Amino acid sequence: MVADDMVCRLVAHHSGALVEADERGISELADEFRLPDAELLEALTYCDLTTDPDGCQVSVEERLSEILMRYSSEHVVHRSVVRSAPSLRRAALNVQRRLHR
Repeated sequence: MVADDMVCRLVAHHSGALVEADERGISELADEFRLPDAELLEALTYCDLTTDPDGCQVSVEERLSEILMRYSSEHVVHRSVVRSAPSLRRAALNVQRRLHR
């Protein structure tokens, strides 16, 4: 089965993936997978940031803290989350605003 192009693009870019790709020295991510619609990407990022590894609902801050505790400060994921945290918080806030219109 082949995954839909939009699904692939959303997964490729969710939750600060461009920052993590940069931390890993991968510069081709945006070339290989075009950026999806911003609102859809924010919605997926919001879902990721409000669900813990066990599928329980958490706050964005709890999720970010959980990720940072799980990975040492030298780990690429930890560095990526620190760098992308402001934009991740902004994406979640944008979704929350849209939900409460």
